[in-house]
Amino acid sequence: MTPRRPEPAPRTGRATDRVREYLEQHPSVRRALALGLINDAALARRIRSEFGEQLSFEAVAVALRRAERGIPANDPSAVAIALLAGGITLELRTGYSILRVPDDDPVLPTLLAGPLGRGPRGRPERTVLHVEEGTPYISVALPTEGLARVVRTLPRGVRRTVTDGLSLVVLGTQEPASDTPGVIAFLSDLLGEHNLVPRLLAAAGDRVEFLAPAADARRIFDLLHGLRRSPPPSSSLPPAENDSSAAALPPRGGSRVTGEVDPRTGAEIARQYVAGHPSIADCLAYGVVNVTALARRIGDEVGFEHPEAIEAALRRWKPDRGASSSVEGRVLAVVRDSRIEVRTRVALVTAPPNWELLARLVEVGPAPPANRRRLFQVLQSPTAVTVLCEEDLVDPVLRALGSRHTIVADRGLAAVAVHSPETILETPGVLAFLSGALYRAGLNCLELMSLHLESTFVVRQTDALATFRVLSDLIHPPEAP
Repeated sequence: MTPRRPEPAPRTGRATDRVREYLEQHPSVRRALALGLINDAALARRIRSEFGEQLSFEAVAVALRRAERGIPANDPSAVAIALLAGGITLELRTGYSILRVPDDDPVLPTLLAGPLGRGPRGRPERTVLHVEEGTPYISVALPTEGLARVVRTLPRGVRRTVTDGLSLVVLGTQEPASDTPGVIAFLSDLLGEHNLVPRLLAAAGDRVEFLAPAADARRIFDLLHGLRRSPPPSSSLPPAENDSSAAALPPRGGSRVTGEVDPRTGAEIARQYVAGHPSIADCLAYGVVNVTALARRIGDEVGFEHPEAIEAALRRWKPDRGASSSVEGRVLAVVRDSRIEVRTRVALVTAPPNWELLARLVEVGPAPPANRRRLFQVLQSPTAVTVLCEEDLVDPVLRALGSRHTIVADRGLAAVAVHSPETILETPGVLAFLSGALYRAGLNCLELMSLHLESTFVVRQTDALATFRVLSDLIHPPEAP
């Protein structure tokens, strides 16, 4: 069901509220502020002009300094870095496809009863199955070598689309992420800064999975590998053509190792840095950057000993982007054109990798009413399968399977789904924008999946209303009085 959007809380009109609202709606500015790269006076003037209210410059400046002091503690990178500091493992698996078929009555039972999720030798494969809540489609991410076997089991005449040439990146942590939105916001933000938009991002327990075109997946792998200041030697990196590879990254630490003197000019360094950091480009276009601080940061990162040359180039930089072409503008356009849906009384079922269990969920459980979309998501790894489904599917399956399987069912959950327009497929940073807001509101997710046009956040039912309010305020921001 889609609940009525709650009435917005009364707006106080204070400078503190306006600054908070501005930073929530401008992730590029928030990121630059956390890095200490913002000219506070310029930003205060911009905030006053955008809100068009009779707020004193001094009041906005004071509120901005307060917000700046609080950002490091509330920034998603803090929790993500703390989690990843314990060491992570990475896998890169080439040869994946996404199969998309209509959610007609016989299709889902046929998929679950067939060879889906099993490799050629019967071993469990990493597979993701997702029944889209907003549209009558089923998406399956699976190894390409098993695609033909699955397609042969489908009812005759079923329409289908296949996306080939994908690779899967799996990030494993030493312990489950206790603040999943913060970790996802950090990782999605990292990919967005490099203009990477994975076709699939799924997080459950102690693993995060990314599915993207092969070249992009390799870049994602390298970015995640570079989260350590002292990465393993380059020889330990897996070759891109391998079907599967893994690397254990050591704990964070050490210092940056510089090589030969950078032959580039300050102008070239500045131009390439801004091109690779769209949030910085946004803030330069807004005229709110502390150029001296940014030049020093760039020089330190690349080992260039003449930051004054970088600073001179940055001051000559001419913005070539308006609100509609900025990263923030594109993200907000996608979010504003999205819609939100809440499904209560759902459950997460964790079990050994056994596709028979999934077939029994559909076979034994009650069929959904004709006027209600079914909720069904599956993440299977070689060691476990996680199923998101209606609560009323769980008990019949447990009775049918008895004690033959070790199953853990977590009930009393809610699924908050955000359905976005097709432009989300080409817009980096949307998931970071949504999940970062949840993290800053102190809301955690047990599972998070973003596939095709839908992003699903699974929370405790007690957090459902708060989650809905946070996301709803992003999608339908309250109008200024």
